[in-house]
Amino acid sequence: MLKNLQKFFNKEEVQVEMTTETQVEATQAVMPEVEAMAAELSELKASFAQVSETLAATQEQLATAQKSLEEANASLAAVNQAKADADATALQAKMDARLTKLQEAVGDVKADALMAATKEMNDEAFEAVAADLVANMDAEAQSAQFTETGVDAQPTKEEKKPVSFKNFLKTAK
Repeated sequence: MLKNLQKFFNKEEVQVEMTTETQVEATQAVMPEVEAMAAELSELKASFAQVSETLAATQEQLATAQKSLEEANASLAAVNQAKADADATALQAKMDARLTKLQEAVGDVKADALMAATKEMNDEAFEAVAADLVANMDAEAQSAQFTETGVDAQPTKEEKKPVSFKNFLKTAK
């Protein structure tokens, strides 16, 4: 039995020695790969640092661009408001000019009703209507209804001066 135990322990020592030698050999065999991986890791760390710096610069540029965009949007809103105000003023001036034309053509009474009817017209159509109204009013003013015909309103005989009542009585006697 002792021999068996000795054999058994000797086998374990051989296996332990073999295992250690195998591990050393395996480690030596893997060492070039580990070194290559370490070099690659180093390169990746350097590349990551560079990409991080680029990202930070890009984020800074993005923040600057967003600030510029906000300023441009504010300016655009101000310009749009100014344009809307100018358009409203121009529209009011146009409507006032139209009302004046209508008042000249048909008078104050009918001008408001015509203004309501023509306010949606484009400029060409309104000008055509206004010109037609002026032409019709001029034609009507020169028509037979509105021109003087017949007797002259100037007296043809000399009119006698009115006589006072006292003088009338004297002449009647």
